[in-house]
Amino acid sequence: SVLGGQGEVVMNLEKLQSEIESDEGFMQYPYKDTRGYLTIGFGINLTTTGITKEEARWITKNRLLAVHDALVDRLPVFKTLDENRQRALVNMAYNMGIDGLLKFKKMIAALEANDYEAAADEAGNSLWATQVGDRAKRLIGVIRGI
Repeated sequence: SVLGGQGEVVMNLEKLQSEIESDEGFMQYPYKDTRGYLTIGFGINLTTTGITKEEARWITKNRLLAVHDALVDRLPVFKTLDENRQRALVNMAYNMGIDGLLKFKKMIAALEANDYEAAADEAGNSLWATQVGDRAKRLIGVIRGI
């Protein structure tokens, strides 16, 4: 790829990115840089520039794909569910983490038994449901088949 503004300068974007990655180093978790600004990744300054909605959408999409793949690997019943119920479980796992979702043992057992009413009831009888309110009501309805 090339990077150029107003048709003036064209540069090798891959080379520039490689240099930035080397210069900045990678930090998976937010940290304060030498000026005290909250920073993440390869020197992305969250304090003064934040991220764009497009960047947030890209991150979210990639995380949703990772959550989906983890559920395929770690929750055998997941592959047997219809798309709507799979989407509900990915949504739940995105919100509380894979390990959080896997703690819903009774809900998972009900899903394995194709008892969607019981699975929905188990999701509803949780701290998670009280914490996320309308989101839980909507996802519980999806699990129920509504």
